[in-house]
Amino acid sequence: MKKWLIVLIVVIVLLGIGIFLFIKLNNLPPSYVEECEHKLYEEIESSTQKMINYNKCVVNLAVERNSVSLCKKSGEPPYGCYIALAASTGDESLCKKIKPGGGSDIWCYGAAKKDESYCDTYEEGSYKDICLWGVAEATSDVELCKEIRNPSVCLNKIALKEKNPDICEEWRDVEEEDDSQGEVDRCLYNIAMEIRDSNICYNINWTSRKDDCLYNLAKLTKNSVLCNNMSESGSYTDKNSCYWHLARINGDESLCEKIILSEYIQEQIEQEEPVGTNSHDGCMENVALIKEDKSLCDEIYNQESLKGCKEDVQKVIDKDESVCYNLMWNVAKDFCEDSDYPPQVQ
Repeated sequence: MKKWLIVLIVVIVLLGIGIFLFIKLNNLPPSYVEECEHKLYEEIESSTQKMINYNKCVVNLAVERNSVSLCKKSGEPPYGCYIALAASTGDESLCKKIKPGGGSDIWCYGAAKKDESYCDTYEEGSYKDICLWGVAEATSDVELCKEIRNPSVCLNKIALKEKNPDICEEWRDVEEEDDSQGEVDRCLYNIAMEIRDSNICYNINWTSRKDDCLYNLAKLTKNSVLCNNMSESGSYTDKNSCYWHLARINGDESLCEKIILSEYIQEQIEQEEPVGTNSHDGCMENVALIKEDKSLCDEIYNQESLKGCKEDVQKVIDKDESVCYNLMWNVAKDFCEDSDYPPQVQ
């Protein structure tokens, strides 16, 4: 092989390594903000929602501390954080950090200036609406929101910002009653989650969304009473899931007894026949593992599950790391967090 070719290959390899190291050193994922990290471990189903809540916490903290550097520690592009800071401080220079073209920069200038007349610099249409949206949100001007062609997001954001469910009802002024209900329900749900107020859930008209509201708040507040208040007309599996999660979260086996069994399983129990797997048994096993109480396994109907429950509880008591690989829903004790089981494949 010619020397020049060898030299060229070496140069290309070294250049590639250099570029890789530069990217790694300059684009490391931001370390989590300690004050907001708990948002990533909340008792809610969606990992996406956990990240949204984390990002919202970072933005609020950045505004509170007037810190641009904190914006860079969110789990998403920091444009929303720049806009929030611009609205809070009136610092238009932050808007220059936002790449133009998507409308976020226009929204930012509207929020920073807080002047409706500034938006007249844009022609009638989407860009002017985006600018007015920025002004309306920054000033919590509900009436200005209504002048925008698609006011739903604007009204939702102001309602959330002010933590005021009454603002959700303003949507009815811009849409027919039937068309507006979905937007009102969505707005009420978001505020209920934001301020952890279950009373707002009961104002939601759509049964499924009302149940979702109660279910998620039950987990977030560890309040099992909210499971009881989920509708009977909804799917019993949703209510069962609520009891199941709260039993695990609170270590309360009595909630497992509230789980509604299918008619087929109930018939097997009544006729003293072998019972199939069911939600009640899974719930009871989880609580038994959490409390390290083998006697709770005796409440399990399925005999195979009962046997497995006692074996796994004993493993937890003995701190047998093999149990870490099989336990459901991360109910193992702290020793599992540092476990190397199962062994890494070499």
